[in-house]
Amino acid sequence: MRHPCRSQSLSAARSPRRRRKVVTYVQEQPLSSTEAVVQDQIVVGRALPETIVVTPVPDNPTYAYAVVNHKRVIFQSKTRKVVRIPE
Repeated sequence: MRHPCRSQSLSAARSPRRRRKVVTYVQEQPLSSTEAVVQDQIVVGRALPETIVVTPVPDNPTYAYAVVNHKRVIFQSKTRKVVRIPE
């Protein structure tokens, strides 16, 4: 059974190559000094709170990421809906 916080793909990225580029980019970034800590569990499909500082993904403005509870979180920029929590 999959962990509820994990997703295997980024649904809006058109190709597997673009999805890998987004995930790889986010995984390679250092953990931010503006890390957010929230009480609620961060779950794929749920929107991030507006108070969390976000960083756009260069070359793919559809996505942004943030560091929340010591984890990188990828989400859709417009909706803030979490699409992946990379390992």
